[in-house]
Amino acid sequence: MGIRRLTVQFLLIVFALLAAVTAVSTVTLLVQLRSIVDDVGRRYAVERAEAAASRITGPLQREAALAGKLAGSPVVVRWMRDEQNDEYRRLAFEELASYQRAFVDANYFVAVDASKTYYNQPADGPLVVTHLSRENAGDAWYYATLAAGAELSFNLDYNPTLDRSMVWINCLVQGPDGPIGVAGTGLEITDLISRIVTAGGEETRAMLVDLSGAIIADQDVTVMERNARAGAGSRKITVYDRADSGDDRRALQRLRDDAVAGLSAVDVVDLDGHSSLVAMTAVREIDALLVASVNTDSFISLSDFGGLFLLLVVSVLVAVAILAIIMERLVLRPLEIVTESAREIARGNYELTVPEIGKHEMGRLAGAFNRMAAEISRHTSNLEGLVAERTQALTEANNKVTESIRYARLIRDGVMPTEAILADRLGDFALFHRQRDIVGGDLLFQRDVSAPDGTSSDPSAAFFLAVIDCEGHGVSGALMTMMVDSLLRQITARAGRQTPAAILNELEHALADTLIGHGEGAGGVSGLDIGLCLCSPADGRLVYSGAAMPLFVREPDGSVKTVNGRKRAMRSAHRHRPAPFENQDMHTAGRRFFLITDGFEDQAGGPEGRAFGTSRLKALLADGTPHWQSVFDEYRGEEPQRDDVLALAFTLHEKDGDDG
Repeated sequence: MGIRRLTVQFLLIVFALLAAVTAVSTVTLLVQLRSIVDDVGRRYAVERAEAAASRITGPLQREAALAGKLAGSPVVVRWMRDEQNDEYRRLAFEELASYQRAFVDANYFVAVDASKTYYNQPADGPLVVTHLSRENAGDAWYYATLAAGAELSFNLDYNPTLDRSMVWINCLVQGPDGPIGVAGTGLEITDLISRIVTAGGEETRAMLVDLSGAIIADQDVTVMERNARAGAGSRKITVYDRADSGDDRRALQRLRDDAVAGLSAVDVVDLDGHSSLVAMTAVREIDALLVASVNTDSFISLSDFGGLFLLLVVSVLVAVAILAIIMERLVLRPLEIVTESAREIARGNYELTVPEIGKHEMGRLAGAFNRMAAEISRHTSNLEGLVAERTQALTEANNKVTESIRYARLIRDGVMPTEAILADRLGDFALFHRQRDIVGGDLLFQRDVSAPDGTSSDPSAAFFLAVIDCEGHGVSGALMTMMVDSLLRQITARAGRQTPAAILNELEHALADTLIGHGEGAGGVSGLDIGLCLCSPADGRLVYSGAAMPLFVREPDGSVKTVNGRKRAMRSAHRHRPAPFENQDMHTAGRRFFLITDGFEDQAGGPEGRAFGTSRLKALLADGTPHWQSVFDEYRGEEPQRDDVLALAFTLHEKDGDDG
């Protein structure tokens, strides 16, 4: 028996299933198509009629609400009752002008019944004042409005000469004894009606008719013109004239009755030689009906074939379920066996074998897996010995490196002043020094001025005191501190009692010569933050200069001020010339001084994991003698230390004095 191809089997099964699903779906589609088209058409016709009606009534209702407020305005009513009062007139027309700006077409009218005066303010012209008369046919609307007694009424007027449709919104103005006139506005809806009756293309049509069926708005402009010019005795063209038979006219009459009763009705009617689904709905604001017709011969919507799509989805799901069963037996179950075997190999069991199921691809995969497992077992046994050998060598090398770094820390710590020296030179001090790694880049420097070797037995002798924060951590930072300490010792040894600013200037030049040299492209840029003080206990004075490290001073009253040096750090090279170093000279009586590297302020911690910050640091310094370590550890909590930290608080043996 030859090797059976799993891929061919799978494709044949998929083809057979899809062919069966397609045949069933096609037959079902043909059976349901007619009923779906009829149902969708009916719902679409009703929606077209109701949507068109709402597009007319929406603007009318908004304008009617505003017109009602105008008619009820106390200012306007007071003037209409006393029309000749100049002050009332002035206030009323100011009120009317504000309503004019609010109306969509920016016009209003007011008719005062006592004087029969009609005021009409158009949008783009002066106020027009005329007088109403029962003999004038154009004024009949006014007397009809009063006679009807309705608080709000609408009057639709189509002007064939201007081809313009207007809706006049008439509101009765009430006095103590009854109506005293009419006020309102006009809204041009020509474009709105035109869009309604022409929208929809060939398959849909809309028209606006009055309650008798006479056509008010239609695609055929000649019909609108004829009906607009028709007198009281003339016959107007109606929607019933469009019907092809008596049965169709009776069907339209039933639709009209339902619409007047408040229903949106639909029926099949032959109009203008086409079988259409006709829907009617009332537009009560203008006493009209919206008629929408849908030509079913050219209309169909696939979105309403929900039943067919559902059946198709169910058929596909059934097919997928069948495919899943087949795939589980032919592919997934063998793959599960191979996967579990791979997990066993990962756990270190290399002796297992996978049963070869069949002669197709999965069987061949099982055989290949067994050969791979045997090969891994052989290589693993060789690698274990090699890994153990390399691990031991790496551990020994790492121990040697760690031992060398620890020894380097002893050397680096040896250049820093001991606590005994600090206690001898300083009246009172508190030191906190913690490196992030075994060695680091923070340094405390001290050297006496009067002694050639930098030390003196005289506690009142002047001395230099500096806190330094070199760039880098670990070994690189430690090497930088050793170099800076050596340069400072050389400079201060030959400088005598030069000011801190002069010493820092010479140190920056020395850094440039040492790290970069005189050639171009010799290396990168390195630098440091430093605060350097010349302390003179005998004079009770302190001179400070620094780079990116301020001197904090606690005054006798407990306040803490910041003495800033140069803002930019000391660099081996600058892109732009930095500001010069300056000396800050001050008395030390009653004062406590602080030099702190930025690792303290930048440490993250607290409830929100934010940096310690300058404000919190100043509050700590105001206490006088900070408990550096406990405050730092409590704030840091579980957060890792970000940077090396060196903080020094000190006072001097001094005489009282004032600021210099």
